[in-house]
Amino acid sequence: MDDTLGFDENAKKESSASEWQMGIHSALSMDNTSNRPPFQENLYVVPQKEILTNRRKISATLLETLSFYCCYTSTLSKIEILCMQQNNVNRFFWFYILNVICKSLPMTYVYIFLSIYAPDYHFFHPKMFPLCYGINLINVVTALFNVCMLVENTALYFSYVFSGLMYKTPWNRCVSDITEVNGYDYNCYNLSEFSKKFRVDNITHQKYFYSTSSNENFSLAQLEYFDNVLNEADSSYLHNMNIITLMLWIGAALLYKQIFKRYVWKILHYTHIALCGMFLMIFIHLALTYENADFQKIQTADEDQKKYLMNADFDLIAESMTAPPIVHIISARSKQEIKPNRNSAIIVTCNAIYYIFRASTSYLMKRYCENWIKGTIIHWNFGSYSHFYFWPIYFATLYFGDFLVLIFFALHGIADSCTFIIMFSCILESIVCEWSWMKPWRSILLMTMLYLIINHINSNGLIDNCFVCWTAVSTLAETIIIFWLYPLGRLVDDITFHYGITPTKLRVWSFIVLPIYYLIKASIIIHRLMELEESESTSNTRYSFVWQAFFLSLGAAYAFYYYVIKKKKSWIQLIKPAPEWGPKDLAAKQLRKQFDSRNYIGSQAPRILSRHLINKSDLKSYKLDIPYESVTRRATVQDEKET
Repeated sequence: MDDTLGFDENAKKESSASEWQMGIHSALSMDNTSNRPPFQENLYVVPQKEILTNRRKISATLLETLSFYCCYTSTLSKIEILCMQQNNVNRFFWFYILNVICKSLPMTYVYIFLSIYAPDYHFFHPKMFPLCYGINLINVVTALFNVCMLVENTALYFSYVFSGLMYKTPWNRCVSDITEVNGYDYNCYNLSEFSKKFRVDNITHQKYFYSTSSNENFSLAQLEYFDNVLNEADSSYLHNMNIITLMLWIGAALLYKQIFKRYVWKILHYTHIALCGMFLMIFIHLALTYENADFQKIQTADEDQKKYLMNADFDLIAESMTAPPIVHIISARSKQEIKPNRNSAIIVTCNAIYYIFRASTSYLMKRYCENWIKGTIIHWNFGSYSHFYFWPIYFATLYFGDFLVLIFFALHGIADSCTFIIMFSCILESIVCEWSWMKPWRSILLMTMLYLIINHINSNGLIDNCFVCWTAVSTLAETIIIFWLYPLGRLVDDITFHYGITPTKLRVWSFIVLPIYYLIKASIIIHRLMELEESESTSNTRYSFVWQAFFLSLGAAYAFYYYVIKKKKSWIQLIKPAPEWGPKDLAAKQLRKQFDSRNYIGSQAPRILSRHLINKSDLKSYKLDIPYESVTRRATVQDEKET
């Protein structure tokens, strides 16, 4: 006899069959029957806690901001798209890629991260290292030189457009056949006559002009027109330039609030699309008509100096977004979801593709013009002003070229105008947020006065040289503060605390390489610029370092007064982050003080801190909300027929 421990299996089966038959249902299960949709509709993402702020938001989309970044890093105020006169394409390409990998990509990531980590501090350097408060003043001056260059180059675009409309492209014809400059007489020829000289004679280049074997000096109409523009030989041109510049400056001052609306962003975006389409058509035409033909390669007397200067690699300045802190402002005020990994990669990739594409198109255009003329086109100058004589030469060889060149310059002028308005607004926002007593109208008045002073004393390329020098120094100071003085370990801990995941080793290594790389490059840029000024007996930027040292000393004195004397804190506070630095949420800020990756062990850490890091490491949190209908619970099971 089997031991069943008191259980009868047959009785159990009979009991189950009698209680759970077809047609007999539990009243509880009947009451729980629901016609609601499936559970998937009740599954939703838990929104992250949003820190409210009183600051206005920028409603630009991702594509609109990408258009702005592309235009900002490729304006004439960023020194060189491609030095078409001296630079080698292979050298340009690899140097630019090196700049992108070693400097642009990691620095843009840091900008975007800091805009999320501490969105209220656009001038974040004194908060990270209070002793360097003077870097704020250096950034403001650098931003002022930046907008001064941009507004002048934008006015030059519109000046070409207005002159082309009123005088029917005057750069395609000579004003006079014989002209005297610096005691030299030279003949001016239009494009077809100019090309004939290279086909029938051996040409050299002496001083400012081309010279034949019979010592005839001559030049090209487009070059002569640009010389008159650059040297302000015509008083009417100078008057028109001043009017256009004044209108652009007043317009930016009146429209500075438009950065928070979408009108300026939309105009810039669609203009940039039209400009890309025009460059694409030009590139296709140049690729189809390209031929590697022989032509007279003419050397100049200062060829060694040009090569020496070009080794400074001024394209590094083009990727600088330090002053004003544009990436930080736009990312911190954006209504879109910001992810540093994704956004930094997209921004830098788009900038690089657009920059290299324009550089390649410019190079092909230069080769096309020289093949058409059968000789080297020489007009050496500091900066990208070759833009204003190479492109008119190119369009002069095409059907409807007079019309196309006006569209080309007009699109550039509109894009740079919108870029100038956004930059102007970013400077105002950063100043007003840092110094609350500086109202917008006061900032506009101060910037206008400083611009008038700089424009009045501008000589021998003062604005251009100072922009290079101040941008190199301000960006170098920024990298030293963030990666060395902050220091790097604290920055990595900030990223780990904010996202709950330690950055990859590759990203950390890029943070280590960046300050070393930029220190070397900035030193080369400044050294070559000083050599150029000494060779030309100019002293435009020799006192820049004195002013920068003065601003740093003044800022250090103010920081000592504010923290040590006024706040009664220890002098240690001057070399550690400010108390207000960090997350805006007070609870998160307290948790950040407890977190140190060197000592953090998840199982031994405070529960609140470990829970915070776990929640941050999750990409998204989901919540399942199942609404139940009201039911009446019963203890007995009834037959459906009886009810």
